[in-house]
Amino acid sequence: MQEEPQPTATLAEPGWRDASISLVKANLLAVALIPVLGTLVLVPYALLWGIPGLQTDDAGAVTRFSSPVESTLTYISLLFAAIVVHEGLHGVGFALIGKIPRSKIGFGVKWLTFTPYCHCAEPMSAAAYRWAVALPTLVLGVVPGLLGLALGSFTLAFWAVIMLVSGSGDLAILWAIRAVRGDATVRDHPSRAGCLVRTP
Repeated sequence: MQEEPQPTATLAEPGWRDASISLVKANLLAVALIPVLGTLVLVPYALLWGIPGLQTDDAGAVTRFSSPVESTLTYISLLFAAIVVHEGLHGVGFALIGKIPRSKIGFGVKWLTFTPYCHCAEPMSAAAYRWAVALPTLVLGVVPGLLGLALGSFTLAFWAVIMLVSGSGDLAILWAIRAVRGDATVRDHPSRAGCLVRTP
């Protein structure tokens, strides 16, 4: 979500206070969330529908385990498309919820790490910012996860885990700004995970 780091990016501008964490800390938090996010989907799925790909005999002994993911190539192709959609949904959130003009929303790629991003430096409410940050994970991760559990579709459940993990950096941002009031005025931090909050 962030632009390329700037030399003074760690210093809050006059009239704004910093409500962010470093990208290193955000990445560590995101990694720590991976097993949690996987467990939230896969354990309920196994309890409801069993372990996919596992075959047993009449005595209950495991006779065969096959991969429940039918097409790895399809998943990889969808993953690349989802990366674009993910950033696009951030932009949709900024535009529709934050009421930000499209011309003020930037997209790009950090070529050093080949990481796409969406950035918006325009002020908006913290509530709108939270929704814009969370929107891709909700649409691409939470919704497929709930459908996968309801329908018994491991494909959807597995996809949900990947998308939740992909959104773990956004969850780290939400954690970083957890103490910011919803009616506060904020704008996307130029280089760190989180935002700048306007001071009175």
